Amino acid sequence: MAAEARVSRVGVTDTGGTMRQFNVGQVVTWVPDMFLRDVAPGDYRVIAAMPDRDGDRMYRIKSPLEEYERVVQESLLVKSDGFLPEDVSVRKAPRRSITLPKLTGVFELAQPSAAKFPEA
Repeated sequence: MAAEARVSRVGVTDTGGTMRQFNVGQVVTWVPDMFLRDVAPGDYRVIAAMPDRDGDRMYRIKSPLEEYERVVQESLLVKSDGFLPEDVSVRKAPRRSITLPKLTGVFELAQPSAAKFPEA
């Protein structure tokens, strides 16, 4: 019979009494496998401790550089001494625009005349 986990904002402990390595709110570094290339660099914050999956402890983590959360195994997380602000505003590139001069005056379209092109 599998042990059921209790989920709370403080952390998760299973009924066996084993403690998790990371607490909710703690700053960690995620060491992804080599196949994940679209990973935001830097530190992540532990958002929640999830129930164990296939014997691995799981966590929800979030980077201030991404809009979504990730679910990762405890073995892929390392403690970090970094500091993450609660909310980071993403800096947008300044919009570049140019102002074109207004064309004034009357422009006439030249009509090709038959005199310029001799008929064969």
